[in-house]
Amino acid sequence: MKKSSPKVLILVTALLTILSAACSTLSLSTPESRRDFAEAVIENWSGYSRIQAARLMQEYGPPDQVKHAELVWNNKGVWQKIRVWDVTPYYDSNLGAANIEQTVAYSVPMGKRLEVLDFSRDIRISQDGTGISVRGTSEESNFLRLNLADEIVLGETSPEEARRIYARTLALVSAGKSSPYLQGLLFASILSQTTR
Repeated sequence: MKKSSPKVLILVTALLTILSAACSTLSLSTPESRRDFAEAVIENWSGYSRIQAARLMQEYGPPDQVKHAELVWNNKGVWQKIRVWDVTPYYDSNLGAANIEQTVAYSVPMGKRLEVLDFSRDIRISQDGTGISVRGTSEESNFLRLNLADEIVLGETSPEEARRIYARTLALVSAGKSSPYLQGLLFASILSQTTR
């Protein structure tokens, strides 16, 4: 095996030093710089994930955190946190992969937590029960799950009925119909009163 010459090693070391310095001076303190960096990052994502991230940036502006495989927004709209990450979609479903997680401040009583979790494996409740997160293929599907979780907490529906409503609503969407369950959080007015 041939050894590298000292000149090549010095050149490589100098190049790495310059690249390292350039990366450490990259400032993401302005919304414009975060947007530019996020757009550069998602350029390497799968087409599906790139579209999801672009939609969220259009809706909520530049992310607050940019990682190589994840974008994060804090306190945007009704959401405490929004995350989107790069996934390779699977093609056995027309829904794509669940790569959007959204968290909302919502108090889930101890006696209702198991029922909410029984409704959907894509729902997570914070340890103290003051936040609820949902993972889905779109913001609309997340609205749907959270609206149904709210109905479970209020005792208006059971987990089994919520699953049927969820499937029926998605079937309507596939047929070109819409539903209030998909257009926003139906309990958002309650949220805005409790967070003041």
